[in-house]
Amino acid sequence: MKKFSMRVVLIISVLFIAFGSANVSIAQERDTTNKLPEEELGSLDTSNIIAEEVAQEKPAEVEQLEEIPITDELMQNPDVLEQPVADSDDTDLTVVSSGDFWTIYRNTVNNEYSLCMFGNVPSSRPTAWNSYLKSIKHIEIEEATLTGSFEAYFRGTVFTVLESVRIEQCNLSGVTSFDMAFYNSGIEKVIIRDNDYPTAPSLLATTYMFSLCRNLSELDLSGLDTSAVTNIYGMFQNCISLEELDLSNFDTSSVTNMYSTFSGCRSLEKLDVSNFDTSSVTTMWAMFFECSSLEELDLSNFDTSSVTTMSYMFQLCPALKSLYLDNFTDAAIMTGMFGGTTSLTYLFVSHNLSTFNNLENTSWYDEKNWVQFSNLSQLQTYHRQQSEPTGYRKGAFLSLTMDAMGGQFEDAEEQKVQNKVSGEYWDEIVPVKEGHYFDGWYLNQDCTNKFDFSLPADASITIYAKWIENYTVIIPASISLNETSELKVEGINRGDKNLSVGLNRTAMSVSESNKLTLANTADTTVQCLAPLSWDGSETNPEKAILTLAPGSEITEGDAVMAIEAPENIQAGKYTGNLVFSIKYE
Repeated sequence: MKKFSMRVVLIISVLFIAFGSANVSIAQERDTTNKLPEEELGSLDTSNIIAEEVAQEKPAEVEQLEEIPITDELMQNPDVLEQPVADSDDTDLTVVSSGDFWTIYRNTVNNEYSLCMFGNVPSSRPTAWNSYLKSIKHIEIEEATLTGSFEAYFRGTVFTVLESVRIEQCNLSGVTSFDMAFYNSGIEKVIIRDNDYPTAPSLLATTYMFSLCRNLSELDLSGLDTSAVTNIYGMFQNCISLEELDLSNFDTSSVTNMYSTFSGCRSLEKLDVSNFDTSSVTTMWAMFFECSSLEELDLSNFDTSSVTTMSYMFQLCPALKSLYLDNFTDAAIMTGMFGGTTSLTYLFVSHNLSTFNNLENTSWYDEKNWVQFSNLSQLQTYHRQQSEPTGYRKGAFLSLTMDAMGGQFEDAEEQKVQNKVSGEYWDEIVPVKEGHYFDGWYLNQDCTNKFDFSLPADASITIYAKWIENYTVIIPASISLNETSELKVEGINRGDKNLSVGLNRTAMSVSESNKLTLANTADTTVQCLAPLSWDGSETNPEKAILTLAPGSEITEGDAVMAIEAPENIQAGKYTGNLVFSIKYE
């Protein structure tokens, strides 16, 4: 604010009436601002789930999911076959059978069986296990070298009561397939971590690896190298108990098929696919279909330039609120892509994805440019004109127009408009006005109904700035020396400068010794002198009567000027004027 000085001249009439003795009167004046079929996706065989658009044969391995036949000998009670082959470190465990790379234990306390593998582990199951397959609950493979295809190795029709599998500190370079490895298993926990790949991994496929593992609730795949895998369709299909899944370590650079990868994971709340490389993927059909508990999905790293079908990709994800598709491009087939995403309130999407099939047809707006759309058609028309990824929010935004009422904001504008979503809070912005103090925002121009910024936004409105001059000086317009011998000067300083009130000697008849000339109203040639005094005036007659310095808050103060009655004067009525100078600088 520029420095300025302001002078306000106030005239005070001084009335003096003499009746033989001196009685003086003085006066007063104020200077005063589409849903897929409602069957479990995991139970779909491949031919059913893609019937609409993608012709895909049922994998041969699915045709062969019959239970491995067991001979009469293998049907014997495992307890009968139990042998004390060797002692275990755990005193509760008894070794019941063993081989070159395996040992089977029985826990004598809970009667549970566990299988431990080590050394060179082939992909074929020894026939010696057959009589224990329906009893083994836990499998641990540690410090082993696995070789070959482990397709359907742990599936539910083989290890019928299996609850956990742990593969750690193993060489997995020679594993070629985990297709349907745990298919339709009642397993609850799978840990594959801290493994070694001394040579390039041979793993090419993990299709349906955990499909229909309905009890699986803990899954760690941090030790699984997927860099050579080309097919992960249905990999986690219908893992309905899984709540969190971290696949941030997955290398999917070779994957071409992500069909139905996570479909039917109804309890999944957190999914990290932040490092997925999808540049080679051609199908994402129903990839997240019926992930009905997932609230946020960040696919900002997904490159869909090679994808030909994204049909039903997010269908029936009713809890999904935020979706990030920064690098998506249009695919040839996108039927029902967003169907059933009824809770989706935020969509950040690439300008190269122009069609939002089955997105909810309601109000949306551009969060950056605050452009409102009343329906899906308007949104898509607008989006096709964009040249960069854009964020859209569902609903209508609200506006707060702030009228500075003669003041200005930092950008020199006299009005400022804020946009918010219902329930958010408006920002309190303070304008400035030369020589004035800002006294708040009001709902009406008369500034009688103050606006409350502590309340959430619920409507579009206009508010008005209230201004008060930086200072207020109150001086009585007249006083009578017959009634008082003092004149009180009051001041309020609301600004950031010094306020001072003193006498203007050039505009009135006050002597250098601070004596006011009073004239007889009947004969102005008859005059008398009334001495004036205030704090400090004895040593400095020109000192200001009242001085108020600025403070962190509003400063108020007052001062008194004494006016003595003249002596030895003629009877009559006498008047005089006092002129004050107000400086604010």
